[in-house]
Amino acid sequence: PVVVAGDFNAHSEEWGCSPRQRDPRGNVVADWAAELGLVLMNTGSTCTCVRPGGGESVIDLTLASPSAARNFREWVVEEERESLSDHRYVMWFLPLSTPHR
Repeated sequence: PVVVAGDFNAHSEEWGCSPRQRDPRGNVVADWAAELGLVLMNTGSTCTCVRPGGGESVIDLTLASPSAARNFREWVVEEERESLSDHRYVMWFLPLSTPHR
């Protein structure tokens, strides 16, 4: 199982950005994820990046291989918790199984 998560600084409607925010990086990331068979785990429409001047976007992504995606139990943007950054905390839960001995 593979999980790739981070600030991709890429805008695409596929993960909740508006059509006017779309940029070439968004297309590159979407194509890359599709090539690798990664599944977007972001849910909802809450912005992950909120700038003090009023700009908002979804640029923090969580992508998972199908085997990891099947086990995801939660993905949520923490709107009320202060991160001391223009990025909000993204919390996700992926239970790990212990190998049998």
